[in-house]
Amino acid sequence: MMRTTILVVDDDESERILLESILSPVGYTVTSAANGADALERMYAAPPDLVVLDLLMPGIGGWDVLRAMRGRRELSAIPVIVLTAFGGGEDVPHDDPVIHKPVDADLLRELVATRLAHARAFQVPEPPNGQRSHLPRAVR
Repeated sequence: MMRTTILVVDDDESERILLESILSPVGYTVTSAANGADALERMYAAPPDLVVLDLLMPGIGGWDVLRAMRGRRELSAIPVIVLTAFGGGEDVPHDDPVIHKPVDADLLRELVATRLAHARAFQVPEPPNGQRSHLPRAVR
């Protein structure tokens, strides 16, 4: 069985190391990107199962990464957990769950598990031999 891959995107190296130290011991493969451009490049090459995304980064920030992901069919279904130093959740208007810095390790692990389970519950399995003709057009 393949391990679940999580892409951590944060311009702060110590934050990336912390997040990896929280997620790796519970069985996730964690890769990281220091900026939005690198994150998108990695996602296009090998889409992760989930992204933990900092909002405030120089250059291509988290908001831009979210827009790019939602605008690409192959990336739009990847679950995202937003990481932010903003105050309350009302300051971050979108549909993805938010975790605030400093990161609560238990909360992060719980959110990751919940988002992955939710995403997997809605995946449409690939038919054998790549045949899709029996699937409704909306699913193909």
